[in-house]
Amino acid sequence: IPDDAMWVSDHTELIDGLDGATGGETIVLEDGDYGAAEIADQDYGDHVTVMAENLRQATFSNIVLSNVHYLRICGVTTTGGREGVLIDNGSSYVEILDSEFYGSSAMFDRDNPDYTQVSQLYGLQANDGSSHLLIENNYAHDVQSSGFVFFGVSDIVVRGNEANWLQSDGFKFGGVTNAVVENNTGMQQVHSSPEAHVDVMQAQGDMSDSVFRGNVALMNTRSFQGLFFGNGVFDNILFEQNVIYTGHTRGISVECATCEASYNTILAAEQGGTFLIHKQVTIHDVGTTTNNVTSTYLSLAGVSGTDHRLQYEDSAGDFFYDDYYENAKAGPGLTIQDLRP
Repeated sequence: IPDDAMWVSDHTELIDGLDGATGGETIVLEDGDYGAAEIADQDYGDHVTVMAENLRQATFSNIVLSNVHYLRICGVTTTGGREGVLIDNGSSYVEILDSEFYGSSAMFDRDNPDYTQVSQLYGLQANDGSSHLLIENNYAHDVQSSGFVFFGVSDIVVRGNEANWLQSDGFKFGGVTNAVVENNTGMQQVHSSPEAHVDVMQAQGDMSDSVFRGNVALMNTRSFQGLFFGNGVFDNILFEQNVIYTGHTRGISVECATCEASYNTILAAEQGGTFLIHKQVTIHDVGTTTNNVTSTYLSLAGVSGTDHRLQYEDSAGDFFYDDYYENAKAGPGLTIQDLRP
């Protein structure tokens, strides 16, 4: 914390500090409740940092940033509004770091979860022409829809976030260009309606010039689609080093001749769980695929180019799961350690 930082203890002091900031300042939030923060029409020119004194001990009902530029928010908690954090109206150079977003009116009963229990819609949403965003090391949970949502944005980095205890998709995109989406995790606890097709990451609008790298989703309570892109035009997207373990056949799915999938691990959970258990979990419709590991039926196991297609039905047969990994047959509840070579 800089020696010249401004310390605040309530909503009024925070807003006064932001109204008076000219760029480069640090505002430290003492532990407490800061209510709903709506910040609009501010261009600081150099990042103003708002940070919690103690990690996630400064609490907001929600944070709305409208036409805000060069603002960094670190280590806060939101519990309440329709979105925990909303970034819109062309905001830019906004960073949301090390924070937690969850619904306050209802959370999943950890012992007996049911998809009707939660109410908050999103953890974080960015839209409406916002750009140059860094969303890093945040945790969204106990929300009714998606953990993180990005519509109509560009030049974004979504890194190291977790989305779990959800009722719907982990991460959602549409109308996005120049995105780096990497090292995000989650989806162990998904409690959706039986008819829902839940996605780890879904694009439901155009997307281009982007990278999805190192994202990990390991099935526990129910299966999900992995990285599913539809209802849009997709161009020049790289999928690499993602790990998806599920019972749904679509591991990575995007109709895109200019997209590439490389070094991904896309495997079927063998047994247990609920909803859509498939033996073949693979990569669909991607223009170029190289050096991926996917799962398939015993009769189709083998090598295709540089891609390996594994099977879990016959331990004495070729291309069996456990010839490649320590315990890939663990089924729902598998950990990343089970996938050590």
